[in-house]
Amino acid sequence: MFRWESSNLKQSSSANLPTNSGVYVLVESRKVHGLSIDRKVLYVGKTKNLRRRFTDYSNPRKVHNELVGERLFLGNVEFWCTQVHVDNLDGVERKFIHDFEAPMNKIKYKEYNNAQ
Repeated sequence: MFRWESSNLKQSSSANLPTNSGVYVLVESRKVHGLSIDRKVLYVGKTKNLRRRFTDYSNPRKVHNELVGERLFLGNVEFWCTQVHVDNLDGVERKFIHDFEAPMNKIKYKEYNNAQ
């Protein structure tokens, strides 16, 4: 079982996020009158430092994926993360990409399938 933490990229500080390795999920939520009525996983990634990756996504000049960057600053995107030992990052990321069917990972997902 995974223990998830979340922060809104536009409104939150990274101070409460761990500096450990982990897998993160960028989730876009559609709100009506301030109530989240629909959520969609956009992207799944892995990192050796969750706090640093959150900070990178919070800064439009540091986002490493252009497609993801465009969505981050257009909508309401949350950064969800779970700590994962560095030796398990690839496997957990691959599983989440498959399970969540994240549209921004389609190219990456095809690469994983071809490698197996």
